[in-house]
Amino acid sequence: MAHKEFVKLIGNKGLKEVERADILKFHQHLMQAIADGMSADTANKKMRYVKDICKTVSKAKEIPFNENELFNDTRFKLTKRSRPPFEAEYVQDKIIPSLDKLNDDAKYLVYAMADTGAREGELVGLETEDIFLDEPIPYIYIRPKEKRELKTPHSERKIPLVGTALHAFQKMPNGFTRYKHADSISNIVNKHIRDNNLKPTSFHTLYSLRHTFKDRLRDIGAPEEVIDQMMGHSSNKPKYGRGHKLETAQMWLQKIAFTPPL
Repeated sequence: MAHKEFVKLIGNKGLKEVERADILKFHQHLMQAIADGMSADTANKKMRYVKDICKTVSKAKEIPFNENELFNDTRFKLTKRSRPPFEAEYVQDKIIPSLDKLNDDAKYLVYAMADTGAREGELVGLETEDIFLDEPIPYIYIRPKEKRELKTPHSERKIPLVGTALHAFQKMPNGFTRYKHADSISNIVNKHIRDNNLKPTSFHTLYSLRHTFKDRLRDIGAPEEVIDQMMGHSSNKPKYGRGHKLETAQMWLQKIAFTPPL
């Protein structure tokens, strides 16, 4: 993915033709992506991946390549600042009504994220067999796949579908098949948020919906164990049993569910 971005940006050059200016152009491209919501850590991984590809080709083809000179001072500074949440009313009144401007996959992924709190990558990774709409309690099952690992072992979970999330998967029962990578859909949605003046601060991004989800559950007094389970977070307490039933999680989620547009 990073290599394709790099080639698309600078053109299909041979390794001997790659210059410091090309690396800096890619660096500027990633800086804009960070401004649009990509984490600095992800940007560093992309830069490192391109560097490793160049080194591998250089070694295999015996082509001189001074990676230290070309990639000098291109690491992005990491920040521990957390994405701020949107207020729930802002999501319902401003963001949700604006989403008809997006394609269906992007639009309904935002719907799904708003009422599940799931990560973009977790939602993009869902397949038909992970979406259970015909059960007494409709739900999605976020679980590891052969070609797609979860962020942490605690990320595996079942999330009941309510509100905009239920509406989203009723429209997209096979998942968000248009996109194979979370970065692609995140960039599109973050551009929409920016272009339509939907950023209360420069730090708000699509990922802020995940923080909104957690705050909404806290605001209604949901137990921390339920919140951790729905968010895919680890708990400091020893784990006993199978966790809360879908009925319990559904009860709390129904209390905070957003209303999809008519």
